[in-house]
Amino acid sequence: YAWRENLFGNYLIAATDKGICGLAFELDDGRDSTERKLFASWERAVITHSYMKTEPYAIDDLDSCHRTEILAIGTQFQIKIWKALLKVPLAAIVSYQKLSSLVGESNGARAIGGALAKNQVSWLIPCHRVVSSSGDITGYRWGLSRKRAMLSWEGLNEYRFNKKG
Repeated sequence: YAWRENLFGNYLIAATDKGICGLAFELDDGRDSTERKLFASWERAVITHSYMKTEPYAIDDLDSCHRTEILAIGTQFQIKIWKALLKVPLAAIVSYQKLSSLVGESNGARAIGGALAKNQVSWLIPCHRVVSSSGDITGYRWGLSRKRAMLSWEGLNEYRFNKKG
């Protein structure tokens, strides 16, 4: 793991030989807290700091669409939700309720919110694209101002990344 920085702030990135397993933006209560929260569910993992080993996975430069392997660990329900999120296009948004119906879940928005809260690979599994049914920007572990910045950046860059040819 290592701390890095991009347009959206300081972020903690963790990787294995299978891909990125954690990407967390620095929380208001600091880096130590961010690390504890990200690493909490990795009880048996050997966690070592290595700026060099995270280099291939860095998302410091947002000028290109980042494509990499993601190692997401969660329940079947959580993974189902995260996979559906990966299909939401750049600069698009989806409501909690719509996401629930897209995956055929009757559990509703609250269950979707719970699954999103467990996402340990921020930005790459784009939970920032989920909004309330009224379109209001709500509920983002890394802060609403960061969520707004991510959505704005995507909106400004959509054409560049999605154009054909």
